[in-house]
Parts: sequence; structure tokens; C-alpha cells
Amino acid sequence: MPRFRKLSPRNGQHYFIFLDDIIRANMAYVFPGYEIEAAYCIKLNRDADLHLDDEFAGDLIDKIRTHLHLRNLGLPSRFLYDARMPETMRAFLQNVYEIGDDDAVAGGRYHNFFDFMAFPNPLKPELEEAPWPALNHQDLDAQESMLEAIARRDYLLHFPYHSYDYVLRFFNEAAIDPHVTEIKLTVYRVASESFIANALISAARNGKKVNVFVEVKARFDEENNLRWAEMLQKEGVRITYSIPGLKVHAKVALVIRKKDGHRQEFAFMGTGNFNESTAKIYGDHGLFTAHREMTAELNHVFKFLNKRKPVPELKHLLVSQFNILPRFAQLIDREILKAKQGENGRIIIKINNLEDTAMIDKLYEANRAGVEIDLIVRGICCLVPGIEGQSEHIRVRRIVDRYLEHARVFVFENGGKPEVYLGSADWMRRNLYYRVEVVFPVYDLGLKAEILQIIDFQLEDNQKATWLNAGLQNMVLLPEEAQPGLRSQEATYQWLANKNAEQE
Repeated sequence: MPRFRKLSPRNGQHYFIFLDDIIRANMAYVFPGYEIEAAYCIKLNRDADLHLDDEFAGDLIDKIRTHLHLRNLGLPSRFLYDARMPETMRAFLQNVYEIGDDDAVAGGRYHNFFDFMAFPNPLKPELEEAPWPALNHQDLDAQESMLEAIARRDYLLHFPYHSYDYVLRFFNEAAIDPHVTEIKLTVYRVASESFIANALISAARNGKKVNVFVEVKARFDEENNLRWAEMLQKEGVRITYSIPGLKVHAKVALVIRKKDGHRQEFAFMGTGNFNESTAKIYGDHGLFTAHREMTAELNHVFKFLNKRKPVPELKHLLVSQFNILPRFAQLIDREILKAKQGENGRIIIKINNLEDTAMIDKLYEANRAGVEIDLIVRGICCLVPGIEGQSEHIRVRRIVDRYLEHARVFVFENGGKPEVYLGSADWMRRNLYYRVEVVFPVYDLGLKAEILQIIDFQLEDNQKATWLNAGLQNMVLLPEEAQPGLRSQEATYQWLANKNAEQE
């Protein structure tokens, strides 16, 4: 039943009631013969981790299938209760559910606010955001073949501002191109109705060698990923499952084409999953490239994933398990050296979560050298900004708007010749040490300028951004007097739309 029930309108006003309150008002029907003194809502979260005792012994896939059935029986791990609940009742419930005080959280009268995502709008389409139709990419639209176009230059797409259809077109073209011999792909969270998976099936039916690495330990997507993996396997796609002890979180694909004795590789690397559903609401970037050295390195990464072959020295890609930590440290050290030499040391990092102590300490070190650092961190942030002698040159902000800011972007000023990297890696221990992540450079100057412009919009946002103070509190960002308001997502959409208009 829906959480919110519409009542009869009165005096031009629309009224709704919580399902919770309907139950409260009718408790006598639930407990006939009793006097109802009070009623309180609680919310109980269970531990949803699969808790595989040993990923290295036995069949990992069988273990995951078995534990999926046990997920709903997970131990209670968080007890949210109405703060007005009598102490005796709370203590009784904690005892029943075996919940310690550390896992008991006081809340309000209502819980599970996610349900407000489905709150009915009686004035539809009023009170709703005007839609922003996905934009075309004029240059790609003008190309007869995406593969031929990518062979000539790199292309960068910004989702969900750009249509995700170009990613589907990339795979569909690879599936029917007579010269394409092989397609490789990593899957972390696939859509429940995936056009990409269907394109891979078509490719296999057309005689292509299709290799898909499926991460079946992606939390809450295990069952869907297994379902698609089995369907793909039945159609002749070679499936490689999870690596024990690691999660493969990289979002990369490689297409190999052989024509007239010439071999060429085409890569798509992104900051978001190969998921056309989430691509409509997650802010991400995706690069198409045929850069020979970069695609060769990506091929080595796939050989590691599929056959556990060692990866040689990487000069372009930053890949966790191999070179990501020392390369990030080198890039920060270069900015430290520039600052010490009196030049403009500058770092901009946009990530979902910042938790790894080694990376945080490195940023503190850069701060003490005088490097100016701007961080855009959507979620967890364990770095404390604005502390004299530790982080006075570090600024942290967050942006919450109609799209989920999901991209990871790393910018290093490099003495006026900025280097820009995109990828899947947050700066958390799990990403840097216990996952396979791929971070890739953007070399094309025009595409690099696009990323820098979008980041500038986000650093100037005074409508949907907050900044983090030294007390780790989110502070509202208000435009200064006479300063125009800037909403970064709207500015990005309009800027990309204007670029299209200029090219028409």
C-alpha cells in the first residue's frame, strides 16, 4: 500500500495522511478489547552483508547464491525509534532484538523518509522541476561510424546531460561490424533490462569473442548480476566472475577491430556503471578513445581480470592493485614542489567519499607547503578543513541537486598545464586497497577544457552547494550581494546546450 493517502480537498487545499497515522487512529481494530495508551514507530535495519567466511576456498558463486537467501535473516544492526518512546518500552525492544545502545538511534515520529520520493503531487506538472531533455552530441551524430570517428579523435560525454544512447550505439556497432573480433567489458551494476547486455548477446551470436567480467559481490545487485551473467553465458559470452578478496569496480570496455591486417583497439572508460537506468540520474563522464598506449594498458588490465596475468608497468592508467597510490602521491608531490618554488600549486579533487588516511595526510602535507586545494566530496569526508597549520588552504564543498553527483575527477595544476584524470576510484581504503579501479587521463585539450569548465561551475555554485567548516558542519552557501546566483547543474546543461546550438 502507498505510504501516503489522499484525503478530500477542502477550501482549495490538498490533504494527505501517513499510512502510519491511519494505523494509529485505528489501533482498537488491531487490538480489540484493549485500551490503547500510546503507539510509536520504529525502524529496524538488518545486516545486509553476505559475510562469506572464506572467498578463496570452494565455489564463490555457490556461496553467494546460498547467502543471498539468508540476507533477510541478517542480524539487527540499527534500531531507529521515536525519541518520545518511554524508556521502559525502548529497553524492552532493545532486549528483544538484542540491540546495544550504540546501535540505537533516537528519531522523530516518522521514519523511512525515502518514501517521500513517491509523495503524490496533486498539481502535476506544477511543483516539479522542468525536464531537461538529454542532449545530442552534434559531432557524433554527424559520423556514419562511431568506431571510425573514435579512431580519428577522442570523445567525451557528460551524463545525464548527454544521451546515453551513444554508449549503446558504441556496443551495437561493435556487435555488427564485420571487422570487430573481440569485445571486453567489466560489469558492476547492470540495469535490470539492459540494452548493453543484449548488444553483447548479439555480438556473440555474430561470432565475436565477447568477454565480460561480472562482479557478483556488488552489494544488492548480486542477484541481478548473476541472472544476466547466466543469460550471457548461455548465448556464448565468456563470463569471468569475481576475484576472491577483491571487488572489481572499474567501468571500462575494450573493442578490438582487425581490418586489412591492421589491429586497432577502442576503449570506453567511465566514472559510472554500464547502466542505462542510473545514467539518467547520476552525474558522470565517459571517454571514448583509440589512444594506442592507453588501450594497450587497458588490454593488460583485462588480461589480469580474465586470466590473472601480471600487469606490466603502467604509464597512462592509474589502477588500484598496481600503481594508483604511488601515482597519486607523485602528482601531489609535484604540486608541493611547485608551491615551494613559488609557483601556483593547485589541486582539485571531486569524489564521492574521502576516508583513506594516507591520502588525507598527503593533502595535509600539500596544504602545509602552500598548495591551494579544492575538494568536492558528496558523501563521507574524514578530512577536516580550515585548521591553521594543517588545512587552512583546503576548502570542501558538497552539491546536492536533481542529479546525483557521482563522477570522480582529479585535477593537478602542473605549472599552468593542468593534468586531468577521471575514473571510478574514491579515496577510501576499500577502493584503493581492496578493489580494482581504473583512473584515466584526458589528453585532448578541448575535452580537458570541458571538464575544467564543469568543475568551475561546481566550485562557483551558490544555489545547491554547501561548504564544510572546521567543525565538519555543512554550511549554506549564499551568494554575496550583487553576485548572481549560479546552480552548477543548470549551468552545465545550458552550457552544453549552447555548444550544440553554436555547432548547428
